[in-house]
Amino acid sequence: MYRRAAGSQDPRTLRSRSLLQDALLEILRQSPGATVAVADLTERAGVNRSTFYQHYREVDDLLADALDARAVGAGADLESIPPDAMSGSEPPAAFLAYVEHIAANRVLYRRVLGGQGSPATTERLRRRLVDAIVASLQLRPPPATRTPTIVTASAMAGALLGVLSCWVELMPHVPAREAAGWAWEAVMRAAPDAT
Repeated sequence: MYRRAAGSQDPRTLRSRSLLQDALLEILRQSPGATVAVADLTERAGVNRSTFYQHYREVDDLLADALDARAVGAGADLESIPPDAMSGSEPPAAFLAYVEHIAANRVLYRRVLGGQGSPATTERLRRRLVDAIVASLQLRPPPATRTPTIVTASAMAGALLGVLSCWVELMPHVPAREAAGWAWEAVMRAAPDAT
């Protein structure tokens, strides 16, 4: 099961990470297609290169942390999806909040989920979705299938990611609530029936 790293509570560490995250998001909002060099990033953040490498291996890891922090700050923590969420026909509040977070940061998520991609961010999102789906599927009676639960959950998470990836590219933009409904419908269709 994926969980965020506990991280240091040292105020200097938190401050350095926050400065780097803010600088990266600012750069990407101004130039969504830009390749971000560590030197440019650290200059904008007002920290040195060694500070960057004390906290991150690469810019993609920083981007994943920055978007995670913004999602949690917006009340869009996918880890708070209740295990019984798959029993309803409507998306759970935490998932809807996450889709609204994506809508509010659409330019960034086009980069993350689109052609340029962000492997670290996409993988974290996929794992969180898989964890939530596995927890939900484990509450149901076993389905009449030989497919392991983790495989089923991965397929369902892939459906969610596919809908979200398509949605951030749509023009004109479709509201978050409607996109969350599409994604939830795709997952509910893929959910195995118990017999």
